[in-house]
Amino acid sequence: MKKFVFLAFALIGAVLAGCDDNGGDPKPSELTITSDLSFTQVNEIKYSDLAMFLPVNNTRADLPASQAPFSIVVKADEGLTSLSLKLTTDNAAINGALTEMGFAGTFDLATLTGDQAAAMEGFGFPTGSKVAGAKNVGFSLVAFMPMIYTVPGGINQFDVTITAKDAKNVTKTETAKMKFVDDLEYVFITGADEPIEITPAEALGGIEVVVGINAPLTIENLIVEISSTSQAFTAGLAVMHLDTAIDLANPGPLADVLTPIGLPNGDAVKGKSAVNFDISEFIPMLYGIAAGAGETEFSATFSLTVKDPAGHELTKDLELNFVAAE
Repeated sequence: MKKFVFLAFALIGAVLAGCDDNGGDPKPSELTITSDLSFTQVNEIKYSDLAMFLPVNNTRADLPASQAPFSIVVKADEGLTSLSLKLTTDNAAINGALTEMGFAGTFDLATLTGDQAAAMEGFGFPTGSKVAGAKNVGFSLVAFMPMIYTVPGGINQFDVTITAKDAKNVTKTETAKMKFVDDLEYVFITGADEPIEITPAEALGGIEVVVGINAPLTIENLIVEISSTSQAFTAGLAVMHLDTAIDLANPGPLADVLTPIGLPNGDAVKGKSAVNFDISEFIPMLYGIAAGAGETEFSATFSLTVKDPAGHELTKDLELNFVAAE
């Protein structure tokens, strides 16, 4: 009899353990999808918020999903049997890339193998055994951000639909809709906003003239056109073959001319995200050519055009005014 009573109490305890705090029905197994992104409204994301995740200035892309932005966390008490994604966008280039990789429609991270699994792993998504049977899976969309940021043609909309299924065939679907707001200048030229006045003493004694070139997506072209009101200096440019537009990022044989006069070129420019256009060493020669022909008051203009791989460009003129001694 005592054994029967003990078993009865044990059975009651087991039942109560599966009930909610109020002694009601057993707690249902949970299957949830959560994110710092909204699933109920469109997420407006500024391009400037993505700049920190670009390869050239990435300090946060390796954060775990629990700390990284644009994170997705899936919890399944019964263990996941599938975790499917569907990526949709209004950009033809991204759609083409997704199609080429085999991700044009819905795909299951739990069953991906080979190159497809490697591709998704490269973007920080778990695949295979990291998903199948797992009760807690987290990942971040942050690895997609450089691709979204740099894609030709621009992007307005990017949606991620997540569908989770557990061992009891319970499913849960959420969609994160993202709208990208282009609030960013992609290329920057600083230090060329106002004309610079230079005296003979400064020209010959050394004056620092540096223009900062910044391109978060890296520099594809940095084109300079030099012009002057000095006839002697203009003639000197022709002799050095610098009287036409020069792409400092792709100088070709002109590198042999540009390097000795201190102008950055070639690998010092191409593919960089920041370059100093420093003409401090060039100024004494510039002034010396003109002054040697009796031209001590003249101007010289360096028209700078920077372009990035996505086609964004900016042009600014650096104007130097050489004045007579006081």
